[in-house]
Amino acid sequence: MTKYKCWHGDMTEDEGRVVVATYAGDAAEIYVNRVEDSRVEYTVASGRESMLVHVRDMETEEKSRYEVTGETVPHYRSEKR
Repeated sequence: MTKYKCWHGDMTEDEGRVVVATYAGDAAEIYVNRVEDSRVEYTVASGRESMLVHVRDMETEEKSRYEVTGETVPHYRSEKR
């Protein structure tokens, strides 16, 4: 697992969050999930918006950008009564 620094929008890298992930794309997805959970707004998960995430590998210093999108997937459950 690798440590990545992730940030988005008008944030600076110093304001970003550290995410531990297998690769940079996973780190971007985990980051967006955490951002949406903290805001209790799920605009990316609902498929209405995307988020451009900057990712820096904290070991190699390599930087990349990922556009993270989501989709609403219906989930049903039944219980015998």
